Amino acid sequence: MVLQNNAGDSLTVSSNTSFSFATAINSGAIYAVTVLTQPMDQTCVVGSGSGTVIANVTNVTVTCLDNSITGSYPSGQVTAAITGGTCLGYQSGTTSFTAPVNAPVGQVFPHGVFGFTALSCGTGGTVTITLTYPNTLPTATKYWKSINGSWVDWTDQVTISGNTVVLTLIDGAYGDTNPNPGEISDPSGPAYQPTVTSTSIPTLSEWGMIMLSGLMALFAFAHYRRKNKMFL
Repeated sequence: MVLQNNAGDSLTVSSNTSFSFATAINSGAIYAVTVLTQPMDQTCVVGSGSGTVIANVTNVTVTCLDNSITGSYPSGQVTAAITGGTCLGYQSGTTSFTAPVNAPVGQVFPHGVFGFTALSCGTGGTVTITLTYPNTLPTATKYWKSINGSWVDWTDQVTISGNTVVLTLIDGAYGDTNPNPGEISDPSGPAYQPTVTSTSIPTLSEWGMIMLSGLMALFAFAHYRRKNKMFL
């Protein structure tokens, strides 16, 4: 991550530690700390980043949250990236890739369910997440959400294409399972109904049945003649 003070004094920060800009600011001057370059797979915001220098400034904070997470499931690696909306990122420790609980009858979840809580969305804010799966999703895949313990078919609310699903949720709207304003939570995932295949028994056509009946009659007649000859 690269920070700047007063749009000119750049500082690269590569670990979770205290930081200090190289250029000192005179007492009575203003300061304004901003993020110039966001770190990979994170979004960072500055707290208490501006003011007037009276003494050494020690209350500037930088908060970073993951906006892209990769998890493992028996099917392979699944990536969930925040690609739009107003949310800052995922709350630490809330993302998970797990098997569904009490899954809908007849539905198979090839890549499990992704659960998360997104923070700093703003009241009524949105989050758009792009889920990337290790292989193409089966034909007729549906997307299911768990709402208040029940599974809801959410297919019409997402975009499914190849090995990706794009999901958008609104803070406080139906589908957001988090009651706190400005926070969005969701457990959901793609599923499909396995195709049931049956082996049909081949049948003869009408002419085939006639020919078979004729052959059986000839066989019976020949057998009858041989039997009679034995007694002559």
